[in-house]
Amino acid sequence: MKRKNVSRITALGLCGTMLLSGAAGLTAHASEEEPLSFKVTTVYFGDQSPENTKIQEEWIKLCEEKLGRKLDITFEYIHTGDYTEKLQVINAGGDLPDILTCYTTNSNAKLMVDEYGSKGLFLDLAERLDDMPNYKSYLDKDPQSQSTLYTPEGNLYGAYNLSIVPTGSAHGAFSTMMAVKNSVLKDLDLEIPTTLDEVYDVAKAIKDAGVSKYPIVQLEEWQNPEDVVFNAYHTASNRYYDGTEFKYGPLSDDYKQALQYLNKIYTEGLISPDYFTYTTDMGNADLESGTACILPSAWEGYPGAWADERPEDEWVAVPLPTSDAYPDEAWQFEREFTSEYEFNPRYSMVISAQSPIADELVKFVDAQYDEDVINLLNWGIEGVNYYYDENGKRCIMEEDLEVSKSDTNYSERTGVGFRVYPFPSYGNEAVDSTGNSYSKSSRNVVKESYDEMEKEALKAWNADMLIDIFPQKEEFEKENYSPLWSLTLPDELNQILSNLNDIAWKGLIDCIVCKPEDFDAKWDEMQQKLKAVGLKKADQEMTALLRDEISRRE
Repeated sequence: MKRKNVSRITALGLCGTMLLSGAAGLTAHASEEEPLSFKVTTVYFGDQSPENTKIQEEWIKLCEEKLGRKLDITFEYIHTGDYTEKLQVINAGGDLPDILTCYTTNSNAKLMVDEYGSKGLFLDLAERLDDMPNYKSYLDKDPQSQSTLYTPEGNLYGAYNLSIVPTGSAHGAFSTMMAVKNSVLKDLDLEIPTTLDEVYDVAKAIKDAGVSKYPIVQLEEWQNPEDVVFNAYHTASNRYYDGTEFKYGPLSDDYKQALQYLNKIYTEGLISPDYFTYTTDMGNADLESGTACILPSAWEGYPGAWADERPEDEWVAVPLPTSDAYPDEAWQFEREFTSEYEFNPRYSMVISAQSPIADELVKFVDAQYDEDVINLLNWGIEGVNYYYDENGKRCIMEEDLEVSKSDTNYSERTGVGFRVYPFPSYGNEAVDSTGNSYSKSSRNVVKESYDEMEKEALKAWNADMLIDIFPQKEEFEKENYSPLWSLTLPDELNQILSNLNDIAWKGLIDCIVCKPEDFDAKWDEMQQKLKAVGLKKADQEMTALLRDEISRRE
C-alpha cells in the first residue's frame, strides 16, 4: 500500500542539509498582496512526515519574511519506500509539480535530472543565478560544483542538497554495521558472529532451534544483505575503480563466491524468500514480531536506540563480517570532502519549467539556502531550543538538551534536525556570519552534549570524542578523484551501463534462488550476456574519463 500524506499547510519538509521536496499542480496569484499558492510533492524518511511540527510553523514564517509575502502551499508527502516509483510516473507522464524532489533509491538522480531537464521539463537555474544569491554563494564555495552539478553544456537543472561538513571526512567508515539480537544467542549458547561463515552457522542454529523461521532479515530497502556479502569478498555489484582501471564486479571470482554464499543462505531458508522485494514496513514487522535475529546491514545507531525501546532483545552492533577469502577485514571506505561546503548530486529540488510562477519559485528555492533558514532547521527556535550567552555563543537550552536525550522521537516530534543524521561526528566547524556553527555537530557542542556515562566511557578509552574510537581518516588512502556517481557520462555509455545493470541484477537473482546444482549454469549464462553487451568498451571509456578527471586535478 502506498504511503502518502496530502495536506494544505504552511510549511515544507526540508532536511537540515538543504533537501527540499516537490509538488503537483498550481493555482497562481499574480498580486503580491495575495498568498503565493503552489503545491509540493516531497519524500519523507522514517515513520512520519515532518508536517505539523513547531519548526515547520516557524519555517514558513521565516520564508514569508524572506520573500516579503504570504505563502499558501499544499504538500503531498510520500514515503521513501514508495518515492522512486512515484517519481518515475511523474517524470514520464510530464504532469509535473511546481517544485519536485528528485531522489531515488535505485539510480543516479543527477542523470535523471539532466535527462528530463534537457527535454524542457525542469527550469534551467544556470540562467537564474542572479536571482539566487544564496545558492550561488554556496556553488562558488564548492570547488567541485562545476564538474559534478552542471551538464557539459553548462545547464543547471537542480538545486542540490548542500552538506555543510567537516573538511576531510564525514565518517571513518561505513555508517552501517551488522546488528545481532544477543538475547537469542545467549539462550542458545552461541557466540556473536564476526565472519560470514559464523553468520551462517548462527542463523542455522537459530532456525533449527525453532526460534525463527527466517533469522536473517533485511530491515530497510537500502540495507541490502548482498552488499554486505560483496564487501566481505572485496567486490561490488557493478563497476569500481581499483586505482588503475575500472573493473566490473559481476565478472570476478570474488563475486561468484559471494553469490554462492547468498545462494546457500537463501536455499536453506535462512533468509525470507521474498527479501528482494522487502520494504521497511516488512522489516519493522519482523523486528516487532521477534523474527529478526540477524540484520546483516543496519544503521549503526539502531542498536543504541533499541536498547531503550526493546532492552530485553539486547541488540548489539557488530562490524561488517569478513569472508574466508579476505579474513582480515571487509571493504571499508572513507568519504572524503574537499570543502566544508559540498553538494550531493543524488538529491535535488527542481522547478517545473511550465509553472506560471517560476520566477517567484526561484526566489523561494533560493531562500532555502539562507543561513537563517539553515540555522532554524538545525538549531530550532531561539529561547525554546537554544540561546546566546554573554559572548554571543549559540548554546542548547539545558531543558531541551535533556529532552532530546530521553525522547527517541525528539527530531520527529519537534522538527529540530529532522533530516540531520546523528552519526558520531568529527565536529563541524563551518560557521555562519555570527561566528556560530551551522549545525549542532561542532566539536564543542558535541562534547558538551555527552552524558556522564559517555564521558566515563571516553575516559576509559582515553579518547576525546566518540568518533575517535572509529577508524580515522588518516588510515585510509585518499584518492584524487570524485565519487564515481558524480561523473557525467555520454548517453551511449549510459545506455551500455543500464543494459549491464539489468543483466547483472537478473543474473544475481537467478544465481541466488536457483538450486545449488544449477548455480554454475546460471553463472555462465550471466557471464555470456554481460560480455555480449559492450562491457569491455564501457570499462575502457570509464577508465579514460576518470583518468582525465585525475589529470585535471593534478
